[in-house]
Amino acid sequence: MKYSIACSAVLLISIICISSRLTNNPKPNIICIIADDVGWNDVSYHGSDQISTPNIDSLGYHGLLLKRFYTQQVCTPSRAAFLTGQYPIRLGFQGYPLALGVPKHIPKDVNTLPISLKKLGYSTHLIGKWHLGYAKKEHTPLGYGYDTHFGYWNGFMGYFNHTIGAKYTGYDLHDNYQPITNKNGQYATDLFTERALDIIKNHPRQDSLHLVISHLAGHTGKTLKTDHESELEVANVTATNEKYSFIKDTNRRKLAEIIENMDKSVGDVVEALAKRNMLENSIIVFFSDNGAPTYGMHANSGSNYPLRGIKMTMYDGGVRTPSVIYSPLLQRTGDVFNGLFHVSDWVPTLFRAAGGNIKDFGPTDGIDQWENLVNNQMLNERTELLVDIDPKFNYSAYIGYNGRYKLINHSYFSYNYTGDKGFTNPTIHYQRIKTSKTNIYIEKITNDRLTLKQTISLRNKVHLNCAPSAHEQERDEIRPCDGVCLFDLKEDPCEYRNVAAEHPEIVEYLSFKLNHLMREAKPKPPIGFDVRSDPKLCNNTWFNWLDHDGCWYNHLSNSFDNNSL
Repeated sequence: MKYSIACSAVLLISIICISSRLTNNPKPNIICIIADDVGWNDVSYHGSDQISTPNIDSLGYHGLLLKRFYTQQVCTPSRAAFLTGQYPIRLGFQGYPLALGVPKHIPKDVNTLPISLKKLGYSTHLIGKWHLGYAKKEHTPLGYGYDTHFGYWNGFMGYFNHTIGAKYTGYDLHDNYQPITNKNGQYATDLFTERALDIIKNHPRQDSLHLVISHLAGHTGKTLKTDHESELEVANVTATNEKYSFIKDTNRRKLAEIIENMDKSVGDVVEALAKRNMLENSIIVFFSDNGAPTYGMHANSGSNYPLRGIKMTMYDGGVRTPSVIYSPLLQRTGDVFNGLFHVSDWVPTLFRAAGGNIKDFGPTDGIDQWENLVNNQMLNERTELLVDIDPKFNYSAYIGYNGRYKLINHSYFSYNYTGDKGFTNPTIHYQRIKTSKTNIYIEKITNDRLTLKQTISLRNKVHLNCAPSAHEQERDEIRPCDGVCLFDLKEDPCEYRNVAAEHPEIVEYLSFKLNHLMREAKPKPPIGFDVRSDPKLCNNTWFNWLDHDGCWYNHLSNSFDNNSL
């Protein structure tokens, strides 16, 4: 009895302490970690036997694993949807990603998540990739609600030299508007992690924090002969080849090292939050912006297995990506969330979690799924979503009929199944999770101990069974979708069989929905490279070329101005 009373007292004191902290900072910290070009099977909780991601896995095992998380098929559209909560077609950002030196930006009358969170009292910071325009300073992250930005404006950069471009080459590492040229040789993932830790360390605990860490990993880095050729970069190629000698593909060895470094960064961020007593009142979201480009442009040997297709395609391999959410605010954790979820949903969902009223935000295509996630129930279920409409390549796709069927009008270049497959030894996987920083610190604040049985169960629940014996031969005979294709994602999640002829009424309905959105789409003007953006005009650095002081500098920094040329 005395033991029971003592335990109850300790529990009561713990609850009071946590409640006190939450009362002093009622709005949750919102931390979003975005991977680049990381495929479905490039995380170990989906079963990869080559890449270990114990910190990312731990977030999901203690929170929720999102099994049906959809993005756009390529980076710029995904980031536009994540920033605004709108389909890219509303913004003219559908289809192909933003190229170097193109004077295009998100319309300034469009609301964004960081703008709305600032109104709720949040400090807002973006680290890493932007890729939504920079012709003027107002087109960079600071013009859309972020208090600070440390990172790059274009689609990628060298991990060590922080440059991008072949014909037009320039530095693209910036601190707000300031070009940073004295970090040459320092690894991008490390730089981004250091800045994230610094922000967390110096953040006033009485304020709420919105931090987005948008990694370069696992995109290729250093530009080669053309703007469409780049390579994966690691600190030590010899050591990487030795560490991952069990992987035959040498590029996939590099990708494994790149992703595992990013996973380590996740653990460092969780540790920093825990040491500031911020983890107890935080929401941490992780997702990849699109599927992996297993081959083709900027190929990284990533794996979307067993999903069909790769980055740039409308198949699930291009648009269905790893995603997890962790927060002590979730009530039913350690489970799989099976609801349909689109990248645009993060805007209303996180705004609602911060205490905002979505009616105050303005129009969105995103759906507020906060209550769904908190209770792991379908209270406000998404039943359909637009994958994308690309008039340039004449393809489009739509998911509907309670999220069961996907209609595709013509396919892009990839239609087969690519990438590594396999399942990690469950015991080894569990041991890595138990010793990860993320698991250690979450267990400290929750007293929730993961077991081997739980991790095996969760991996089985999130696993996609895409090889029924009756369809194995059909898989080998897959052909591209040259016309209209319909896939039953419930029975056929890997899009083996085109069932359009069997369900003409569903094809008609989804085609109607798709055609309606086509009429609403904002045209995407054929804007090309602006020669005024040439980095040679600004000491070989990408700059805000449409501003009168576009080659911007701070005399207290290590940089320069136009007069120095």
